[in-house]
Amino acid sequence: MSSLPAPPGDEDAPRGRPRGGLVAVTAAGLVLGLGLGSASALLAIPGAPQKLAQDPRLSEPVRNALASLPGRGLRMLEPQGSPLRVEAAAVRRPVPAGGWAFEVTGEIRNPGSEAQRAPAIELQLLGADGRILERRTIPFREGEVLAGGGLSFSTVALNVPEEATRLAVALKPGLVDRF
Repeated sequence: MSSLPAPPGDEDAPRGRPRGGLVAVTAAGLVLGLGLGSASALLAIPGAPQKLAQDPRLSEPVRNALASLPGRGLRMLEPQGSPLRVEAAAVRRPVPAGGWAFEVTGEIRNPGSEAQRAPAIELQLLGADGRILERRTIPFREGEVLAGGGLSFSTVALNVPEEATRLAVALKPGLVDRF
């Protein structure tokens, strides 16, 4: 390791080490990280950029930039306009050992003109009032639903809460399915 000469008038300074540079770089990284983190949090909250754009303390160019950001929050990451549809039937049955289960069969259909990636399926366990009591995600192992085609599925939801008297089935495209 080579040693750098000391700056003039500072012969006692440690050689080979930058003075103050590490602190400045660390501080700049922290400020940048906080700024990027705040900006990404701003985009994650639906409507936040537009609300912030109304703040009169901000300059007009900043307000205009905020107003132009998408106001959909994380929903902007969801696939748009998927032609996939799901049809399913569910039967609630008592389990011999006690409790309840839903037997679910159905099909994901693609009426579109292009093959689509098969998303996960979400089972929504509903109470008598229609309120969602629990959600369960079932990954789909097949890769694609061909144009004009369909994929059948069948599953059993065990340990269903007693108050769950109905079940809804939905496609679960988005972040959970993508990674």
